[in-house]
Amino acid sequence: MRLVGPDGKQTDREYRTTVHCMEKTEAFTIIIERWPNPRPDLFDGAYCYHAIATNDYERETKDIIWFHNGRGNAENNKELKSSFGMGYFPCQSLRANAVWLGLGVLAHNLAVVVKRLLLGGDWVTKTIATFRWQLVFIAGKVVPHGQELWLQVRTCYHELLKLIHDRLRLVFAPT
Repeated sequence: MRLVGPDGKQTDREYRTTVHCMEKTEAFTIIIERWPNPRPDLFDGAYCYHAIATNDYERETKDIIWFHNGRGNAENNKELKSSFGMGYFPCQSLRANAVWLGLGVLAHNLAVVVKRLLLGGDWVTKTIATFRWQLVFIAGKVVPHGQELWLQVRTCYHELLKLIHDRLRLVFAPT
């Protein structure tokens, strides 16, 4: 069967499924995916193949394939290493380094949550460095106004800060 992309367009990939069972295990589905080999030669065939084993019987096959293929960035820790200083461990103590790594991963996950849940849109794909430069390092001045404190920022940031304020009110609204 021809694989349809998440956007509904045909891709150059094809797939087939089969059910497989090994001794003393539950049956599971194997999805075989193939696509034209961009550089075939004497030893490589005309197609590239990939197999996915799954016990997910709830979702459609194409959804399982796109979910599986989307996991390709799961081990891309470039952001964690460069943006949060996790490229080295500062101590010789294993426990201290474990705490250091745990705090770095927590900070990274919190930044991802803020980008996805509070900001959305094209903020989701921005790097942490860009996130810092375009949001965290916004210059502002706290000024007293009557009985309140006001934050003065450039006019170009008003829409963004209003969006964040409104979404924070939704998140922390009493239920």
